[in-house]
Amino acid sequence: MRKGIVNVKQAMEIYFTKLLKEWKAFNSTLPMTEWTEETEQFLFEGEKDEEGYIA
Repeated sequence: MRKGIVNVKQAMEIYFTKLLKEWKAFNSTLPMTEWTEETEQFLFEGEKDEEGYIA
């Protein structure tokens, strides 16, 4: 692999690290989404709130 080229996994790790850092600085939480039974549960962190949203 040439210097300066990253693979997709590395690129996604970099992207999500930056995204979560910026989001926490903006909102002091993780990004939230609606909880659904169809979604793999390992993707969620914590418990859903009173409006049905979860991190």
